[in-house]
Amino acid sequence: MIAHCQRPCEIEQSLIELINVNRDAPYVNRGFYFQYLTVLDKWISNFILEDDVIVYTEVGNDIKEIGKKLVFTQVKCYTTSFSFRNKTLRKEILHFFVQYLQEKERNPSVEFHFLTNTSIANNERLLQSWMNEQDTIGTELFEKCCGKVEEILNSEFKLIKRQRLDKKYLTRQDKEGIKQQFTSLGEFFKSSILLEDFVKRIKWYFSAESPEKHINTLQDKILTNLGHPRFNGRPPKLLMEALLSEIYRFSQLSDASLRKVDNTLLNNILLAKDSDIKQYVNESLLELLDVKFSVIYQELQKYRSIQEKHSSELAVQGQLLQSLRDNTSDTTGKYPKDLTLIPNVRISEIIGRKEELRRLTETLEKAIQVNLAGEDGVGKTTLVKIYLNVLRDRYDHLLWIDCENGLLSGVIQNTDLIANLGIEFAPDKIGEEKFLQIIRTLNSLKGRKILVLDNLPDLGQLETVRNLSQWDIIVTSMVRLPEICILQVERFSFADAKDLFRKYEPERHASDEDLKALFEYIEYNTLIIELTAKTIRASYDLNVSDLLRHFKGQSLDDVELDIEIAKGGSKVRLVNFLLEMFDLSKLSKLESFFMGMFALLPSSEIYLSDLVTWFGKDHEKQNKVDFANLINSLHERGLVTREGDNIKVHKMLQEALLYKERKSYNPFVVYAAQIGWLVRRFNEGAAHNPVQAMRFLKYGQSILSNIKEAYRGSVYQPLLVLENEVLNILFWLKSSTGTLKKWEDLINRATKYLLKDNLALGSMFNNYAYALIENGEMEKAMSYLKKSIKILRIHEKDQLALLICVLCNLARLHAELDEFESFNKTFNEITSLRKKYNCWEDPTFPIQCNLLALVNQKATNYSTAIDMYNIAINAHLQLPNENRNELNLVLFLSNLAMCYLFNREEDKAEHTVTFALEVLRKLEVKADKVLVNAINILLMITTYKNEEALSVKLKKILETLSGRVYTD
Repeated sequence: MIAHCQRPCEIEQSLIELINVNRDAPYVNRGFYFQYLTVLDKWISNFILEDDVIVYTEVGNDIKEIGKKLVFTQVKCYTTSFSFRNKTLRKEILHFFVQYLQEKERNPSVEFHFLTNTSIANNERLLQSWMNEQDTIGTELFEKCCGKVEEILNSEFKLIKRQRLDKKYLTRQDKEGIKQQFTSLGEFFKSSILLEDFVKRIKWYFSAESPEKHINTLQDKILTNLGHPRFNGRPPKLLMEALLSEIYRFSQLSDASLRKVDNTLLNNILLAKDSDIKQYVNESLLELLDVKFSVIYQELQKYRSIQEKHSSELAVQGQLLQSLRDNTSDTTGKYPKDLTLIPNVRISEIIGRKEELRRLTETLEKAIQVNLAGEDGVGKTTLVKIYLNVLRDRYDHLLWIDCENGLLSGVIQNTDLIANLGIEFAPDKIGEEKFLQIIRTLNSLKGRKILVLDNLPDLGQLETVRNLSQWDIIVTSMVRLPEICILQVERFSFADAKDLFRKYEPERHASDEDLKALFEYIEYNTLIIELTAKTIRASYDLNVSDLLRHFKGQSLDDVELDIEIAKGGSKVRLVNFLLEMFDLSKLSKLESFFMGMFALLPSSEIYLSDLVTWFGKDHEKQNKVDFANLINSLHERGLVTREGDNIKVHKMLQEALLYKERKSYNPFVVYAAQIGWLVRRFNEGAAHNPVQAMRFLKYGQSILSNIKEAYRGSVYQPLLVLENEVLNILFWLKSSTGTLKKWEDLINRATKYLLKDNLALGSMFNNYAYALIENGEMEKAMSYLKKSIKILRIHEKDQLALLICVLCNLARLHAELDEFESFNKTFNEITSLRKKYNCWEDPTFPIQCNLLALVNQKATNYSTAIDMYNIAINAHLQLPNENRNELNLVLFLSNLAMCYLFNREEDKAEHTVTFALEVLRKLEVKADKVLVNAINILLMITTYKNEEALSVKLKKILETLSGRVYTD
């Protein structure tokens, strides 16, 4: 694809300037705390390693490092994932390329790093492969990466060319000159071989963590490193505050060459006394970052609580330990090394787990007792088998207890253990007494010993076992055991997962993209990988794409997958194994109920604060306690993972629960009330709280996705209503692309299922009509507005506000079609309703005033329109806060700004739209459509006033918004 050469070609400076964009920013506008922590991390790491590296901040792409090599780092703190379609990422590649052209001759070792907390989008396979293999990238993948970068750069060049040619007051000669320059750039780009060299210098760092979690991770790492002997025992927290303040101070200097930190500066700070170091601290900055620092105090509080708990229980545990020592048996006899049968593994056949084995070995040396945690099928038991087979020589005795039926049962029913210990029980001994006799005998054994408690289901009898003297103990369990060092078993890398899959299905073709998609969907669960591979292997013509389709479509019970496979000496089917994989029998009814509910929600995006709000304000106080206790209990059982506000549920557990629910008598009917509560939250969002509507949107989408059409019978009507609310939010706040077909599908299903006068249909018809209007189908829209009004007339008194809104929509449509007689008739209907119910101070009154303003504006009666817009705005502002949807205010202000423009009052227009943007900013809701409308108005104003710099900035904002993809 690209020719090879010894070194990149030369390029003229004028061509670099043609595509260069100023990246120096004296003040960080977004993610500055994340950036400062990253700078601090690099600074102290270099100091510890005694690497003489100068770290610049706010120079080039956020961070610039000068040492043995030159490194430009772009730092992004995002909540959404990245792909090559992301405009921000594409712009950064262009900026990297410009810097490369500037630096490649005088700095041959220059590199470009893209560092972010977030992840790569699930469907972005090329970027994921590039990151995974960037240190040992193969020829085929490298050529694909070069091709993608070439495509992106050409696209950005065209965009810059168009922007330059669109500038006002350019002469024909100016335009020809610009075209010629870009022609020269294109010819140089095609004929040079610098692209390959550039691509080799790009490094990707995606941490796949939320902003909060990644910042916490950085904080913990920095505080740990500040405890290094190189820092002379100075208080880590004080140093962290002082060094962050210094980074902030230097980043504000106008001279970019001075925005740097290095070892010399850090040495000078460390020479000062603690009292003098405090003078470095910028209290204003710390106040700004107080939320972040509170995490540290919370951790300290947690450790203090654990310490106090340990102290209170120390006496009790000491007494139990002394009891065991006082009752030791005769130790003169010899016991076998393997007290029970130790499961064997062939180390040569083991895939991966080297790093986990190292971590387990190191952890046992320090902690002695370890809880290997993780969901079923992640490989906890396999890891322990590897450990015992590799390191068995370090132990004098090994003991393995299968605890699937409980610890007590696993011990007293283990005939091998009892025989090897030479124990004989008295006839009248009961289970507890037998258990204690075995424990006392185990405590008498000499030497180094290890006990494995595999698949421990609960805490019963565990404290007694933990008091065994000189025993290493490994517990595998979904349960998170208190006061035992927890070691989370990490998921496989893609390479290891692929090797595991190929171990059981070595022949049938599967691309890396398909395998990665499957592995990610099942969250790299090693047991499910094995079973899917065996299912494909045993089938006639199944492939990976088929399995992924069945997983996503919840059709693992399809006859196509009715394949028997071998597992543990018996024959199983994939779906049956999944159903039996998770045992929830010991949960309370409440815990079981909410686990079923959580199966309907996004696996990694459930928030405790949302659950508290879900059931309304009247229940919030009690729900704060009840849900905290519930989630904490499920977290301890390993069924969910709680990290602060965020709750995650294992994907395969969700899948199993969904299949189980579908087999019930009336599937999902028990969650009808929860769906109803969710609809109420959406109604509140539409009335006065769009932020809440956006927060709950993902839950509505997930429920609709997880309850397939074939299993909706018991909850069909609630789901139709929910779907109406979800589509309405997507239509008003996000891109409406593709929603029209979804509305049509909903309307078709709803009209077949619901009675003709059902109130829900009235709302659906109105929403569908609005989508039709946006699509230009005016006549069809009018018919559905009239259908909506006909239904709402039946419920006139209870649905007065909605009826008036629909009548306003109909009146506006008449005005748009110049049907003013019909407009007057509809408008008079609205007025009659207001008189009938004495309704003059409700949220629909400003909407009606806005309607009159729009009609006058259309008739070029601008002064009257402006008066009516102001009446609408004032009427809205006089409403109680609980009745105000501020998005309506933004709409009124935007309309007023446009009217001012038509009336040639540019300054008033600018003031009004600026006010609208400020209202939108305070809402903190990503209402892209509303924002785009307001920015377009501001762009027209700046263009009219010849404010070119601001116009360019606004155009870039619009480009970013238009490139934001929202999927449902």
